[in-house]
Amino acid sequence: MTFSSGAYKNFTQHREPLRVMKKIKFKSSQAGKCLGSVILSVVLLTSISRGESVEFFEKKYKTKITGVKPIAEYSDPDSYYTAIARKLGIFEVAYAAVFEKYGWKKGGNKVHSAKLTRGEGGPWEIMVVQVEVNPETKKPDRSTMKTLEMKYVFIDDKGKVTFPKPPKKKGDAEPKGGAAKPAPPEKPTGADQEKVEMDSKVVSE
Repeated sequence: MTFSSGAYKNFTQHREPLRVMKKIKFKSSQAGKCLGSVILSVVLLTSISRGESVEFFEKKYKTKITGVKPIAEYSDPDSYYTAIARKLGIFEVAYAAVFEKYGWKKGGNKVHSAKLTRGEGGPWEIMVVQVEVNPETKKPDRSTMKTLEMKYVFIDDKGKVTFPKPPKKKGDAEPKGGAAKPAPPEKPTGADQEKVEMDSKVVSE
């Protein structure tokens, strides 16, 4: 198809508004998605703030909590729960439980850190990390990443500490043919406990 110069100019003039409309439509759809995400976040934060406010934890742990803002003022729920957990001593309980169970120790050439998350109603879920540091920089780097260890621990609002059950090994299949199952082992104690009972007062300090 061929156009005269006048017809071509007229054709392109009519196409330009279409291009603009497509751009507007695309930007509108993107803005709609962003707005939807913002609204969803606000709804989630609002629902959580009503259920587990600062006052909720004060009543639950029978202690006064200061320096923690309402959940709606944090960028995400985990930041809010982390601030609450610091006030309640949750991290100290998690470190103590992991160190006891796995024989970890502070000091030396190893450093420790923890990351916390929580859903409404609990429990507190904490990932405790241990890694060696570079002797020269005194910081972890690529050369020490092979020493990285991660352990998970769960703490409920009554102060009970539990650990994830280890995955079953391939050779640990149950006996077939109706053979009697071996008697369950005695409840482990000390560092081998799967559940470490802790006084809830310790959590509240």
